Amino acid sequence: MTSGDNLQTKARHVRATWGRRCDKLLFASDSRDDNFPTIDINVPTGREHLTAKTMKAFDYVFEYHYDDADWFMKVDDDTYVIVDNLRYFLSSRNSSEPVYFGHIFKKFVRHGYNSGGGGYVLSREALGRLGSRDMYSCVEDQGAEDVEVGRCLHSLGVYTGDTRDALGRSRFHCFESIRHIIGAYPRWYYKYDAFGARKVCRIHILSALIFIRYDIVIFNIRRRTYLYKHEPCMFAPTCTYTHTRNEHKLPHVNTLIRI
Repeated sequence: MTSGDNLQTKARHVRATWGRRCDKLLFASDSRDDNFPTIDINVPTGREHLTAKTMKAFDYVFEYHYDDADWFMKVDDDTYVIVDNLRYFLSSRNSSEPVYFGHIFKKFVRHGYNSGGGGYVLSREALGRLGSRDMYSCVEDQGAEDVEVGRCLHSLGVYTGDTRDALGRSRFHCFESIRHIIGAYPRWYYKYDAFGARKVCRIHILSALIFIRYDIVIFNIRRRTYLYKHEPCMFAPTCTYTHTRNEHKLPHVNTLIRI
């Protein structure tokens, strides 16, 4: 997700860094820009319309890209995604199940909903149910976007999947890195987090410079070392795989990342 005002300050850095590793990258915006390009989903600008923006973005993907991927991710333009880790995590999951993955909050929605800050991933089955929903069965605008999307998905029989690693740490996070490193969370977070607000490194709400630094450290400096065996992925300690020189061997997962 992005906006016309953020194309050159945020979205272009997504496109230049982690977005290059997606099978397909789409930018849903409040205005059309054929040079970038973006998808104009015809929703007014403003946080009060994020629910409508998200719903219409998923409707667009369902209509035009449903057969292009097994997994579909919604993420904002201030979030960094380690796509290799995401592929590894999803490689053992079944996209035919009605599930969506993210960081689970426990309030407002029975069985919880996934926070919008760190992004969330819908299976093909989940997207199919959302895209073919009765337009009167879900809130289409207003309210908190992640809560309303969560309510809608749960009403359609889509459940929240557990994304924690073997040590109980989440792979999706909704704050900037430093908060998760030192555990300096706001008080409300302890009431929302479904699994106890544990300290762990994360990658949301980043400046353009930090985007570039992450990309260099994770995907350039590390690959210059000749051999890694069973090396823990950065920011996802149980996501292990083998590296050889200039190679990155991972299970293939067709993943459509949308913003």
